[in-house]
Amino acid sequence: MTFVFILITFFILSTITRPLQILHKKMSGMVAQNFKIRIPTEKYRGEMLVLAATFNKMAEDISALVERVKMEERQKEALRFQMLQAQMNPHFLLNTLNTIKWNALSKEDRETAEMCISLGKLLEASLNAESELIHLQDELELIRAYEYIQTFRFNQKFEVRYECETKLRYALVPKLSLQPLVENAIQHGFSRMHEGGLIRIRVYDDRNRLILEVEDNGIGIEKAAMSRHARKRKSLGLHNVRERLKLLFKQEGELELIPLPQGTMARMRFPLLISAPYQDGGDSDVESAAR
Repeated sequence: MTFVFILITFFILSTITRPLQILHKKMSGMVAQNFKIRIPTEKYRGEMLVLAATFNKMAEDISALVERVKMEERQKEALRFQMLQAQMNPHFLLNTLNTIKWNALSKEDRETAEMCISLGKLLEASLNAESELIHLQDELELIRAYEYIQTFRFNQKFEVRYECETKLRYALVPKLSLQPLVENAIQHGFSRMHEGGLIRIRVYDDRNRLILEVEDNGIGIEKAAMSRHARKRKSLGLHNVRERLKLLFKQEGELELIPLPQGTMARMRFPLLISAPYQDGGDSDVESAAR
């Protein structure tokens, strides 16, 4: 009986206790070996085989997850480097513009100086990466700066009219979201017109949604599309606005192009958010804002 008991004990040790000890040892050294450790499954049967296979699968999943996290961190670092580098390019351009501006002022060339100031406003807005949403009145100020530059380029052959309710001046809009729409109207809508171009910018609210419309009396979507096909450089403005609306507002932000009997209308729609500054009647604290 003693001999049988010893045999049973050794059997238990070899089939259960020892594999568990090996498993414990492997698990303890898993981190030290960067989750590359595996348990050979040839010697196991039954539940111990399932346990060993599960451990190997877990180690493989953790190893894959660690590699994925490392790759994402490298991508984030590369993206941050590219963003920092991209910020430096307009920074140098802004300094150059200031030099041109002061040179133009010294020669009493006021028009060139004003163009440099307008372009400088657009560059400063693109350099400011702290906030993606800005007040509507600031966005319209950027449009006026862009309009000033383009009127010189196109020799005053178009005008821009603004229709915006005063109560919406502190509505939050994506930064530089109207500029690509105005640019699209000028570049494509008026490409074959010599004079009489008109752009209407309307801003209004509709059931807690902010609507921004840019309407032109240009050549229309179809003819503009034909001229775009002849261009080698792909237009990215509208695509950029759509992607940013999707990132900021998910399914609640949209941009659509509407053909008109004469011209085209671009319409943006997203939730209405009002953020009035304190000195202009904004709420002084969060609790009063909630009420």
